[in-house]
Amino acid sequence: MSIHRNKKLGSIIRDPSLKPLIDQANKLKNVTKRLQHFLPSPLSEHVIASNIKGNTLILQADSPAWSTRTNFIATDIINYMRSEGGLAMVERLKVKVIPPKTQVEESLRSVEPMSDSTSELLKSVAANVDDNNLADVLKRLASHSKKGHKE
Repeated sequence: MSIHRNKKLGSIIRDPSLKPLIDQANKLKNVTKRLQHFLPSPLSEHVIASNIKGNTLILQADSPAWSTRTNFIATDIINYMRSEGGLAMVERLKVKVIPPKTQVEESLRSVEPMSDSTSELLKSVAANVDDNNLADVLKRLASHSKKGHKE
């Protein structure tokens, strides 16, 4: 049996093994502030710095459209970050698209419940399977049909 100890947040943050991670997070926060100061509105509201790997600054855009707009001015961003952004080593820029959590959650919510015929098929299979655990799982899954789904 393992012993669990409650640690206060302050003692966790002061843990020396986390210092490089905290330093990197603070650096990215500062780079993002500089970047958003440089980028025109509304682009500045849709792009953040997410990492620095070697000579590559990796940015995160919240949609493909904002990623494309960022790539159009990539050379200007690199030049700004090298001269005024405190990142003299940056030679390349990479933009990744990562939608905000709310968009992902909305797309998951928009999934239609299974059809009644699929539900009936799952119930039939569950009734004829020898493994009780599998039968229970199939029955629970079958309960997610349109008929069982209340709007």
